[in-house]
Amino acid sequence: MRFPSRRFEIINAAAGGQNATRVRAIVEQLVHYDPDAVLVMSGNNEGYVAATTFNEPLYQWVVYRALKKTLLREPELSERSYFSPQDPDTLKIERNFQNQITRMVELCRKSNVRPIVATLPINLRYDNTGVDTNGVPLPVPTDDPFLIAGDRLRVAGDCENALADYSQSRHTAAAAFRMARCLEELERFDEARSFYKVYVQNNPLNRIRPSFNEFIRTFAAARNITLIDLERALERRSEHGLPSLNLFHDYCHMTWRGYRMVAEEIVDVLIEQRIVTGRFREPLPRPTTEEIIRRQGWDVLLQLGDRYPFVASEKTADGSTLMAPLHD
Repeated sequence: MRFPSRRFEIINAAAGGQNATRVRAIVEQLVHYDPDAVLVMSGNNEGYVAATTFNEPLYQWVVYRALKKTLLREPELSERSYFSPQDPDTLKIERNFQNQITRMVELCRKSNVRPIVATLPINLRYDNTGVDTNGVPLPVPTDDPFLIAGDRLRVAGDCENALADYSQSRHTAAAAFRMARCLEELERFDEARSFYKVYVQNNPLNRIRPSFNEFIRTFAAARNITLIDLERALERRSEHGLPSLNLFHDYCHMTWRGYRMVAEEIVDVLIEQRIVTGRFREPLPRPTTEEIIRRQGWDVLLQLGDRYPFVASEKTADGSTLMAPLHD
């Protein structure tokens, strides 16, 4: 719509539930199709690292995949985890992620393909309280006197003193999330964002860790690679720099309005970096959401609800339920 004189072919090779190791294997195949550029967006689902590289060639063999599917019992729904396994060895996971990003860029450059890397948006305020994994609710610390005291103060509206109690808790992730909530209610938004990121770093739940996004920024700058900083773009487009819960369906999957923001940022960078060019007077002005919907016949999008489904309540450390209105 912005370059009517041009024709674009975009191959979306993305898939759900994949980590960077799998994405790198896909890039290995993509570069053989001689694309103009490869945009790598990876970082969610980095909860584990394969023990060996033996499984990788096996999965390329269709007979192995068929035998595994036939011989192994399909797990019941109650046995399936809502999140990918989270390996406690975070350093090992981080090194693998960095290695896979590096290898993808090297693959592109070796094949004379332009690499583009992106940070990922983070749903900082996702509350995992009550989310069921393998039929067992995620634990909320019930023996931490500082969390209990802080929760009581916050329920009473005394966020200042609640912060003092939370800061003494030994449960880093739980305390950081609660401190972020208090800071948000006190309208100290920059501090709130920082503590939400501490929480995500310690309890990612399949989300990209903030440190992984920071690596991508540093790596792109050092290698002179085009960067699309979706994390900061979403913060820049959000009130108080805190991405709205309405832009996400869950811990990391976005609503169509969230993906619309992502698409706009990608296109803006492609135009700014002159990766995409057109004829005189192109690009045309950015079309409105309504213009795109009308042209594509996507009217059903306007009928979809945007409300975030997990914001109704929060469990406190003493087992009670706290209603948690947020600045949206």
